[in-house]
Amino acid sequence: MKRCFRPTGPWVRSEPASPWPSGWACSTAIATLRDPSHPQRLAESYHQARANPLWQPLERVLDEQLASTRLGGSAADSSSGRDPALRDYILLITILVAFLEATAHQLRQIQPPVVIGFSGINRIEGSDTTS
Repeated sequence: MKRCFRPTGPWVRSEPASPWPSGWACSTAIATLRDPSHPQRLAESYHQARANPLWQPLERVLDEQLASTRLGGSAADSSSGRDPALRDYILLITILVAFLEATAHQLRQIQPPVVIGFSGINRIEGSDTTS
C-alpha cells in the first residue's frame, strides 16, 4: 500500500513546489540512482563535486575499499561495487558532509550588542556597536 504524507489546507499549492515528483519519498518501489528520472536532479551537484579537489583522493580510497571488499569475501556481489551511480553518489555525499563539518567547526557564537528582555533593553559589556 502506497502511503505518502500530503499536507492539506488553503495554504497548500495545488502543484508540487519542485519541478519533479518525489520518487523516493512517496514510493513503495525500490528507488535506484540509475532510474532515468533521478540523474538530472543531481547533475549540477555532480559537476561541482567532481571539480572539487577532494573528489580524486576520495575516489581512489573508495575504489580501493570496493576492490578489497570484492576480493575479500562475503560482499563479492555487492551492488555498490558494480553501480557507478551509487559510487558517485557516495562520493558526492562524503564531500558534502566534509564541507558541512568543516563549516560547523569554523562557526562561533554571535554575541549581540544588546539583549531585549522583560527588564528592558540592556547593552552587553564589551560589545562593539560602532560597526
